[in-house]
Amino acid sequence: MNLILAASRWFGPALLGLMLVGCNVFTGNNESDEQKEAHYLTGKSRVQGRDYKGAADAFKKAIEVNPQSASAHLELGLLYADKLNENPASEDERDRYYASAIYHLENYLHLSPNPVLGDRVRQQISACKLELARTVSFTQFSSTVQTELERLHRTNTTQRAQIEQLRVEMAQQAFAHSNRIAALQAEYTAALNARVAASQGNAPSAGDPAPSPKAPASSPTPPAPSGGQIGKQGGQIMKPSVQQNSRPASLSTSTASSRIHKVQQGDTPASIARKYGVSLSALQTANPSLEPRRMRVGQTINIPGAKN
Repeated sequence: MNLILAASRWFGPALLGLMLVGCNVFTGNNESDEQKEAHYLTGKSRVQGRDYKGAADAFKKAIEVNPQSASAHLELGLLYADKLNENPASEDERDRYYASAIYHLENYLHLSPNPVLGDRVRQQISACKLELARTVSFTQFSSTVQTELERLHRTNTTQRAQIEQLRVEMAQQAFAHSNRIAALQAEYTAALNARVAASQGNAPSAGDPAPSPKAPASSPTPPAPSGGQIGKQGGQIMKPSVQQNSRPASLSTSTASSRIHKVQQGDTPASIARKYGVSLSALQTANPSLEPRRMRVGQTINIPGAKN
């Protein structure tokens, strides 16, 4: 009995000291003691080795040993918010990681009265909440509104397809018209070149009338008096004088040199020159402002006199 009393005197204070030390470890009041815990040290070592899942398992064990370990909550929350969420297997796993990060980081703020990393941790919590909010629909639509939205979406899709089809058709039509215009221009140029070449050779076509022969200038025919009757004066027939005989030649020359042609449908400078028996160059000289491509029906063209 005396031996037991003596042992209690010696071992009583030792047991009390061990109990106090154990309480200090498990209550987590000392952050430096939390960071000396074996599982916590293992987790930090695995983080350095980039074994993030193994580090998370170690920090979870540290929290099981000491639920009040603010340091373990901080490290685990940062892992869930950053490293573990880099390549999630699914959207659900990603959301669970963000939710776990928020839980452990808020525990850190709760367990640390004056946290050194308080501002950074609060910013990280806000970022995690925003990521979770992206997957939540905050507006609930009625069935009528949802049906109308679906109808509008289908209508929009149909109209876009129709617009695209119209664009393709318009592009095809424009291409066909441009090809037709190019072909017509080529045909017109070829026909014009052929007519010019034929006119330069002075070869009248079968359909053109032959040019009328000119009267000799040396023996002009006096013009008949107006009314088809021979003039009388004093009952005698009036004879033309020599001076009167010289006028018909000049009139004939003037008439031949000032002939006028009115353009008709299908006329070209070459066909007009063949019709009157003149060269194309002479016709162009008599009409310096004449442009073959701008000739119009009813336009007057001066016809030069034919060469003897």
